[in-house]
Amino acid sequence: MNQQRSSKDFVPDLPAGCRVLLAEDDESNALWAEGALRHLRCQIVSVRDGAAAVEAAKAMPFDVILMDYHMPVMDGQTATRVIRALQTATHSPRVPIIGVTASAMPAECQGCLDAGMDEVLVKPFYVADLQKVLFRWMPFTTAS
Repeated sequence: MNQQRSSKDFVPDLPAGCRVLLAEDDESNALWAEGALRHLRCQIVSVRDGAAAVEAAKAMPFDVILMDYHMPVMDGQTATRVIRALQTATHSPRVPIIGVTASAMPAECQGCLDAGMDEVLVKPFYVADLQKVLFRWMPFTTAS
């Protein structure tokens, strides 16, 4: 079977050095995502709970945040709301937040969007899926 990619499947490379905050509590999922992000030439800061994601987002600029839905200490929805409130209070740029969840339930996905996430990526996903989502939300210049 010939599996050539059509031009509509083509996604350009991400800018080298894209700064991505990965908030994922599951170790195996985090390791997979970190490997995929390195493959896409991203710089990664990886945390394991929502409270740590908020602290990381306050401490340094990111181009994109990948936020798991279910995490200990503070869940992804709450962390997103806190980050959005901080961005508003400090007049900081609105960093795209991509929700990541294992549930394809419409209510959960809508809850992510209602919390302020920009898009939801349902696990499991391929590196190409991640690349497409990041390219859609990645600024043309990286955070400084």
